[in-house]
Amino acid sequence: MADEGGYPEFGFTLADIAAGALRGRRPDVPLLELLSSVAPAEAAILTRCSRTSHLLYAGAVFGYGPGAVAPMTSPEFLSRDPAYRSILRGGSRSPIRSWVDPDYAYEQSPAARGFLLPAGFRGGLSMRLSTAAGHHVGDFHMSTKDRFVPSPAQLAVLGRSLAVVADILDDTATGPQQPFVLVDDGRTVVVDGAQQSEFAPLLPCLRSHATAGRSERSRSFRWLGPSRTWYRVDLHWSGPGLRAEAHRETLPHRLSHRELEVLDRLCTGATNGEIAQQLCLSERTVAHHVERILDKLASRTRTAAVAIAVQEGLTLCPAVAPRRPRP
Repeated sequence: MADEGGYPEFGFTLADIAAGALRGRRPDVPLLELLSSVAPAEAAILTRCSRTSHLLYAGAVFGYGPGAVAPMTSPEFLSRDPAYRSILRGGSRSPIRSWVDPDYAYEQSPAARGFLLPAGFRGGLSMRLSTAAGHHVGDFHMSTKDRFVPSPAQLAVLGRSLAVVADILDDTATGPQQPFVLVDDGRTVVVDGAQQSEFAPLLPCLRSHATAGRSERSRSFRWLGPSRTWYRVDLHWSGPGLRAEAHRETLPHRLSHRELEVLDRLCTGATNGEIAQQLCLSERTVAHHVERILDKLASRTRTAAVAIAVQEGLTLCPAVAPRRPRP
């Protein structure tokens, strides 16, 4: 694959991604960037198929909002998609379909009318990724703002990459680990595996919750990003994974960063002495912070302040209790 017509570097880059995967680097984002570089993609998603649950989840994504990610990871929705149905019917054709395929009028499809056309997309392409043994390991979907007619060279380079991409995903399967999607004020900015600068420090917290599985339907907490911007992060467990929504907002009740740290530890039942030790403060300073917290939350007791904190998500990124080994 050293020479791919108009894409001479494609094969070399794919080989580098495969080599990086062997060294332990997660390949989802590099694969998404490489596949979407073949066409003028304005949005793209690479999905994975879990080995254990056989459910689809987003491995990497850009340009699509949450309203597009959900159906693109839904087998039920995909089974009604004309392009995907055409792929599943198989035959001698390559498992790649575009909006302009003569087998269907994609502009009338549920995906196009439901979320693609309203988002300004007018073209696109889908690929189903399967190993030589026939195991479905994921899909690739991309969308363009203009009408897109894939050229023979584009179809050729994508077609020749199918087996290699599928093998890379199959060899780096994540097993039972649960995926997560982070949405920043309605815009999908990062999916597990995609390190975006502002949210990269938050990913270990989200990943631990996604891996641990749901303990409740939803919860919220506060997080201070590297840009010194405060976010309210809402966690929602639905389908096969975790969805986190980040909303920029100042701390409510005029709470300071330090007061939020103290309040967060109050919610764990820590005493003033324990909080002082954890935050390297004096007990007198902690007592002063507690007094100000009670005043700002209009609470007469620590218990009442904790109740407000839990209700309004006035805690920091919650820790995940380690799972106890089975006897």
